[in-house]
Amino acid sequence: MRIKLTIVLIILNLAAFYWIYELEKGADPRDSYRKETVNVLPNAASVDEVRIQVNMGQKQEERVIKRTRNYWEITSPFVWAANENAIQRILTQLQFLEKETSIPLEDIEKSSQSLADFGLENPTIILSYHAGDDVTVLKIGSPTEMGNRIYLLPEGSDEVYVVSNELLKAITISLSELRSDRVINIPLFEVRSLSIEQGDQRYRFEESDDTWWLVTPIRARADNARMDAALGEFVSLRSLNIVRDLPSGGEAAIFGQPMMRVTVSGNNRRRTLVVGSKVENLHEGEPTLHYARLEDDPASGTIFTIDVSKLEGLQDPAERLRERRFLRFDPASVNAVEITEDGKTLTLQKLEKRQAEEPDSWQIFRRGADGSILTEPADSNIVVRLLVELRKLEAREFVSDAPSGEDLKQWGLAEPRTRLTLKDGTDQTLLLGLGAGDGKLYAKLESEPFVYEVGALILPYISSDPLLYRSRVLNQALVGARVVSLDLTDLETGETLLSDKIDQSKETWSMYLQSRPEKENASIIALIDQLENFHVQSYQYTKFAPLPGKPWRYRLVVEYFLPGSTDSTTTRREYDFSVRSEANTQVGGSVEDKLTFMLVQPMIDALFQLTFVKDTPQLPETPAGVESATQPALPETDASPAKSAAPPATPASGGETR
Repeated sequence: MRIKLTIVLIILNLAAFYWIYELEKGADPRDSYRKETVNVLPNAASVDEVRIQVNMGQKQEERVIKRTRNYWEITSPFVWAANENAIQRILTQLQFLEKETSIPLEDIEKSSQSLADFGLENPTIILSYHAGDDVTVLKIGSPTEMGNRIYLLPEGSDEVYVVSNELLKAITISLSELRSDRVINIPLFEVRSLSIEQGDQRYRFEESDDTWWLVTPIRARADNARMDAALGEFVSLRSLNIVRDLPSGGEAAIFGQPMMRVTVSGNNRRRTLVVGSKVENLHEGEPTLHYARLEDDPASGTIFTIDVSKLEGLQDPAERLRERRFLRFDPASVNAVEITEDGKTLTLQKLEKRQAEEPDSWQIFRRGADGSILTEPADSNIVVRLLVELRKLEAREFVSDAPSGEDLKQWGLAEPRTRLTLKDGTDQTLLLGLGAGDGKLYAKLESEPFVYEVGALILPYISSDPLLYRSRVLNQALVGARVVSLDLTDLETGETLLSDKIDQSKETWSMYLQSRPEKENASIIALIDQLENFHVQSYQYTKFAPLPGKPWRYRLVVEYFLPGSTDSTTTRREYDFSVRSEANTQVGGSVEDKLTFMLVQPMIDALFQLTFVKDTPQLPETPAGVESATQPALPETDASPAKSAAPPATPASGGETR
């Protein structure tokens, strides 16, 4: 008996659990909410047109908003794209409009009241909407005494509803809030072409493989960054006001001679903006406004105003949007640079690498006066800097796109002062000339007709003089050599300032100088470091000769032990130096290398420590005819004896190089 009862209880429990599960499974938590509230407009989920009629005394206006294929559009009182956020707010209020209470019409009549008491006899606002073929008309009455609520009467209903006034707030916004202020509805990433008309001038730009080109009236590369900036300003252009009352002369006066016409094309759609005359009678401080309208658009009949400063980047497009860097190449791919100037030619050649990880190295290749081939190492840093500056070379002005022979002669390009060819598989030759009358620097690619004015700052990097590109290592044969002997002499006094020599097989300079004063020791070591890695700042002559006004003052004789030598063989080098004329200026010369050069700062500092001598500064002599100032004697008093004036303080000692 107990077993049967247990089985029955189990079956009942299972049935109860199953029934509860089915109830939970099918329950929608929103159902309970729907049962507690009443949705006034159950068909408002598929609205495709909204009409708002406003009747306030003499002001009567109808606003019509329709759903198109892509967006909501205002069709009355003017045609324009609607503000999506404002429309969604209206639709949300319609879809979720709930009545808080209702008053039957028969109860209103029994209480001796009428619809006029609720503002519904001749309502100031009537809202209607289309949902498919269904049309719903709502009369919106006056506010209730409770506040934040209004009376609402759907057409054909036998009840007046009390609802929240949020719907009223949503539909009574101003037209400026109801409409979108955006003019161009094509996003920047979609734009593929741009056309601009200014008077008789027409320009067209097209994008190809992520590069913009000016294709009309000439074909030239456009500046991608400037194009993106100008187009970004254009597609984000805002309409400030819709013009309902045209000025005198009407549309013909506004657009008879338009300021400009701009067309952008995207994926199977295009937009054309026509900018008309200036808006008159603006207040002081306001931006410059112009009338504008769209062409070939549903809103083409609507005239509005815009701030033309947003279109500044599109004005004079051939000057503003054209690419100013006309030499386009990859510096890493250039394997030779040929420079011809003043009838002399040299070539900078990139040498082949033995290993891929090696840095690039260059050499200077030229012909001597006797026709022989001369090569010498080039300074890779200077060659790279030349390529970088060429890559950065920009047109200051686009001078001419179709110059005549006389024009080229006037700009110094018929017989250019400089011809530079970049060889990277597709050779480019740059011509540089000086204007005959203005002294400006003009540039032209030999393969193109365009002439540009460029800055003269490029000239210091371009020369047929091999000294400009020569390796700043003074003598490649001494790379890695060790200094074993130093003799420094003052040529003016004959005094020996330094004379030291080490046995390189037994000692180092640090060992040899350890008994010297620390400051002298450091100065000599610094000089040796510079001599074993002798770099120069720049070259002056391919001969050993002092600069005018800077005679040789010091002679340094150095003996080097060459790397790889197995005996005591050394190489002697003689260097002469001028007095240091400025903190960073001192001239040097090499007898054996037949070169005159400027020293690098570390070498200047090292020599200065060894040639510096403290002297008592000499006071300037009193000019003839000028009396010396003397300090008057102090008056004597009874309280203290007379005292002579104290002598002036001695000026601090200075110093100079020998």
